[in-house]
Amino acid sequence: MCKKGLWKICLTRNKKDWDLALPYIAMGYKMSKHVSLFHFSPYFLLFGRHPIPPSSIAAQMDQVVDVDSPTTWAKVIAERVALFKRVMPMAMDNLSIAQHPNTLRYAHTRSGSYKPKVRQFDVNDFVYFQQQPNDTLDISSGRTILRIKAIRPSSVLELQGANERTIRDHSKNCAPCHLPNLDPTIITSTWIPPLDYPCQVCQWTDDADQMLLRDNYNGGYHLFCLKLELTQVPTNIWYCSSFFPTTP
Repeated sequence: MCKKGLWKICLTRNKKDWDLALPYIAMGYKMSKHVSLFHFSPYFLLFGRHPIPPSSIAAQMDQVVDVDSPTTWAKVIAERVALFKRVMPMAMDNLSIAQHPNTLRYAHTRSGSYKPKVRQFDVNDFVYFQQQPNDTLDISSGRTILRIKAIRPSSVLELQGANERTIRDHSKNCAPCHLPNLDPTIITSTWIPPLDYPCQVCQWTDDADQMLLRDNYNGGYHLFCLKLELTQVPTNIWYCSSFFPTTP
């Protein structure tokens, strides 16, 4: 939950300031209603009242409350006690129901009888490929349909796209694709850099349109990170060792 929230926030701000967003993510989590808590929020179960959003603060403060009156606070405490006696059993029972599938899954996994599903792939099979981001604060890219070009030892697959680009990744990141009308035609001009290709100099995945990518390698270089900066991405196949700052 926390990492997904950081993903969304860091799409619109500098990822180096991710820690500044944590208080807001925690506030959103605590003030949101949870299905597992019988549609109550953690804030409500802790304080006995719903959170007051900023737009409602002025209306709540219009009413004068004598905070020094023992009678007033005795009444408030009595109302909270009655409220908790009513809602806490419902919330805890519903939380137990929500946790029960996880308890069964854990017991099955630890029993020794659990066997993970083994996926069998053949050359020329089409698969859904989920590219794993190199930066954990980068949002995961969607599933891409690729064709298996070769199967290597240790369940590593060599995958080829319609643009003739090839990558290698473990079969655990692939799922069988059985769509009936897939076109295996290779069109090299359709290649677009994925969102999670990192620059080998700055290690950031931003500015994909300014990325110069290496053949058969899951990474590249920003144009402005090269020894000699380029003004645009060269067309077709291009190579010049004097431009590269390092050779990975």
